[in-house]
Amino acid sequence: MSFLRKILVGVVSLTLIVAIYLIYSRFGKPPPIKIGSGVDIGDANIADFNGAGGKIGDARIARLKGPVYQHRNAEKEIDREFGFAELLRTVGDVWEVEKPWMKVYQRRFRFDISADKGTTELETIVGSSTPKDATFEGNVTIRILPIDEAEYKETNIYLDNLVFLSDKSQFSTPGPVKLVSQDIRMDGTGLEFVYNDRTQLLDYLRLTHLEELRIKGSAQALLSKYDSEPPSQPPGPKELQSTPKTDTGVTAPKLQTPADDPAKTTLVKTSSPPSSDLAKTDEAEYYKCILSENVIVDTPDEIVFARDQISLNNILWSKSLIADDANSLADANGPDAEKVPAVEIKAEGPKPNPPTEPNLTSEEIVEIVVTCDNGILLVPMNSTKTLANFARARADKASDPAYRPQAFDDPNGRSTFLTERIDYNSVSGDALAAGPAELVFYTASFMALEPNETSVPVTVTCTEAVHLLKEANQAVFNRDCLLTMPQADLIQPRDVTFSASRFTVNLPDDTSGLAKTPGDVVATGPVELIFYVEDSNAADTNEPPVPVKITAQRQARFVPDANQVIFDVNCLCTVQQPGLAQEQNFTLTSPRLIANLPRQTAKDAPDVPDVLALGPVELEFYVHAFDSNEPNTPPLPAKVTAAKHARFLPAENKVLFEGDCKTTVVRTEPNFVEEHILSAQHIVVDLPADSNQRPSESAMGIEHLSAYGGVVTLATKKSAGDLLLSGIELICRKFDYDPNAELFTAVGPGVIKLANAEKGDPNEAADKFSLNKPCWAIIQNYDSLTYFQQANRIIASAGSEGALVVQYFPIKDGEFTDHIVVTANHVEADLLETVLGDTELSTLTASGGVTYQAKDHEFIGGEIFYDHAKQLMKVIGSESFP
Repeated sequence: MSFLRKILVGVVSLTLIVAIYLIYSRFGKPPPIKIGSGVDIGDANIADFNGAGGKIGDARIARLKGPVYQHRNAEKEIDREFGFAELLRTVGDVWEVEKPWMKVYQRRFRFDISADKGTTELETIVGSSTPKDATFEGNVTIRILPIDEAEYKETNIYLDNLVFLSDKSQFSTPGPVKLVSQDIRMDGTGLEFVYNDRTQLLDYLRLTHLEELRIKGSAQALLSKYDSEPPSQPPGPKELQSTPKTDTGVTAPKLQTPADDPAKTTLVKTSSPPSSDLAKTDEAEYYKCILSENVIVDTPDEIVFARDQISLNNILWSKSLIADDANSLADANGPDAEKVPAVEIKAEGPKPNPPTEPNLTSEEIVEIVVTCDNGILLVPMNSTKTLANFARARADKASDPAYRPQAFDDPNGRSTFLTERIDYNSVSGDALAAGPAELVFYTASFMALEPNETSVPVTVTCTEAVHLLKEANQAVFNRDCLLTMPQADLIQPRDVTFSASRFTVNLPDDTSGLAKTPGDVVATGPVELIFYVEDSNAADTNEPPVPVKITAQRQARFVPDANQVIFDVNCLCTVQQPGLAQEQNFTLTSPRLIANLPRQTAKDAPDVPDVLALGPVELEFYVHAFDSNEPNTPPLPAKVTAAKHARFLPAENKVLFEGDCKTTVVRTEPNFVEEHILSAQHIVVDLPADSNQRPSESAMGIEHLSAYGGVVTLATKKSAGDLLLSGIELICRKFDYDPNAELFTAVGPGVIKLANAEKGDPNEAADKFSLNKPCWAIIQNYDSLTYFQQANRIIASAGSEGALVVQYFPIKDGEFTDHIVVTANHVEADLLETVLGDTELSTLTASGGVTYQAKDHEFIGGEIFYDHAKQLMKVIGSESFP
């Protein structure tokens, strides 16, 4: 928002200049007028109403035409001239003149003030007459003619009339006020200000109604970062001095011969530079300028609106700055240069612009418009005057607290800023915008997007003040801060929301190029981001999008260039889990989360969000009780952790984990706790798929789980307190779990180890292959292993490099009682669940060259069949193994 600083300072500077111009219209404080001695000019009967002339004393004179009164500064240089075309009549102490005019010469400017008619009331004290009240009527014009037109432009101020009341030192006009220059045009109504003769400062200036202020210039000059600094030590004063007195003790102005065109008067030569013997102390005053009610600053790239007012504070106005210009007139062209009227300089025409490189393009010319409903007030900072002391621009029109500019509804891609009030400090360059406040900018206005990418409005709001910090180049939003932007990838529209207690918006350093809108947004924690994932068949199913919520305790940073949000410290990503209560949602925790938000594109495949969680990360969710066939078994809590990172891909309903990953599922029963632990370098969790693809029983849980990379281990253990009851460990290269098909798949070469320390049923008959009694069992060298949960069946096959090896070690009294080894190329085993909930071997079939070796038996065959219920083992030969 650096453009706001530049424009507001320009408005204040313009207001002050207008005030200074009008101050000089008070005849420039000319010296008392006296001609001769004993008879005052106020006693002359000059030109009665029949125009017959008048007389001074006994001497009759003709009608007074074209007088010129000059004032010289301390260096004997003419710094002011005053005159009129003709003195029409006098009524008592009131003079009525035709075409009054005045010229004020300064180092950089010449001011020409003129009107059709004028009246002034002379006050005579001790024989000396000085102007008192005065009025300029008809086509009052103030021309500001620059000495160097390369630096400044000619400016004209037009008034219908101008009234001065000496008792109040008040200047006013109820009519229109118009300022016109090449780059600036201002239209308003009703001007009133009071100039304090004693302090030589303004008491106040009030422009009743500002209709419009238009400023034109190059985009780089008007919209670039405002970087001017206040003077560290203002210059010393240079007091204006009137011309020396005559030996009679009366100040005598120089009366020139009448001239029909006073503008042709030539200034006097001077060879002496300004005196340096000046006072060293400076008198200065700090002012504030208030633009009141529905203030709009409209630029090609931004629109700023303050519903109550914009107040520019601590504006330094030093008397010495004005005096310095007047007393340094000789510096303009050297001490020996002849001074010529500015009108002659003007006649020379504007100076040509310096030549430029032929390949350089001309700068873009832009226009800025400033309007407000209740005018402008300029007062000293310590003044007790407020807008309540003055009449409103329209007394019948009250301020509408809900008013919103029409341009805000259709900004045409421009940024907008809305607030109640803006207080700007011209010394520090900082500003305070009272809340509630709203900033809207468009990502396409500063991001290098793809050709088909469309702009996305980003809205930032807060309930308390917004601090605009010049030095840090930041805008700080306070309390209940909310950032919203439309999400691009949804059939049912939703907004991405980003909330925090404080937003710090880093403004672009260069506003002259493409980066004309805010950059990174830093949110102070606790922070929250919500975006949505949608079923790809939402158009048919009409299912609403599922919210994804990310929170962080410390802070988060929104990076528009990358369209991402980076969260820091105690980050939590939550996704609603279908069919479960809110406390059973998917939750992903991490010390740092990066949410990549979707971009708006015109392509068939829209951009979609994803979340990157830096390690250590943890995903918590709930799955079906895969180790139980009971339909009403409650879901089991599951957890996936990773040391490196995890990435959540909503479009694919996947979470990808990397680096020392571990999945844990826990089942808690009154007599034991059962844990399932899957370890790998990579784990992929597929969340519930589209509604028309998932069966009804998979309304919750996960769709698929894969583990790969390095050695993959699945371990299951059952324990009671510190006592290990049983355990299974599966080692492989890749593991997959499909809950919809109720299928577990492992790819080897791999090993399965089973340990059972529980005592079996003492009434059960002895069995060599019982898994329900203390034992160890090991399956080695399998290439593929599949477990069908519904059928409770295991199928294992060996690879081309060797046969499966099955080893069984029964345990009695803590010691191995036997060692049975079976080898085969293919094994199928059917399991059953006992009354006590344990798993027992039902049947086993081994084929493809089978060998059996035990302490008391050994044989070779083509196939072995074992039936646990019948206590039957059958060996079948083959051609290879008869």
